[in-house]
Amino acid sequence: MRRLPIYFLVDVSESMVGEPIEQVQEGIANIIRELKKDPYSLETVYISIIGFAGEAEVITPMQDIISFYPPKIPIGSGTSLSQGLIKVMDCIDRDIVKTTYERKGDWKPIVFLFTDGVPTDDATKAIERWNNKYHGKSNTIAGNNNDRTKVDFMNDTDIDQQLLTWTDFWSRGNHDDRTLAIIY
Repeated sequence: MRRLPIYFLVDVSESMVGEPIEQVQEGIANIIRELKKDPYSLETVYISIIGFAGEAEVITPMQDIISFYPPKIPIGSGTSLSQGLIKVMDCIDRDIVKTTYERKGDWKPIVFLFTDGVPTDDATKAIERWNNKYHGKSNTIAGNNNDRTKVDFMNDTDIDQQLLTWTDFWSRGNHDDRTLAIIY
């Protein structure tokens, strides 16, 4: 069966200590909890969590949603967005099963980007790679945070439903090429 890979790319820099990282963890847990209620997602959704600070690392390798439980997310220093993007692109290249003549490949992955700050590195080359190889194959929705508004994952009872409504792609063949960035 085709998989729907979902990557959570999480800023784990020092500025995320305390409430911000707790909100991200709660947000991920809420998304997973809601997805586990859907029989089709139980068959297709695979999850991976990648953290980035000064370096990027795979916190949770790609695994089916049934056996997935959100981990405790570690904190590091720096906000190397380029390292995070490079890691998620490398994981996509490694994890995604491509369509061949013999087999239908995975659905296009969904990437959630959670960050609260400005990168501490030059992410230009990583963004160029994303735009050249990944952006054209997906619908990308990204937000800026000029007003520094925080999304309250812990107390906003509608946030998970709003997200699931937006990602209403569970009918076969419908909107299989979404990429989403959440910047809070």
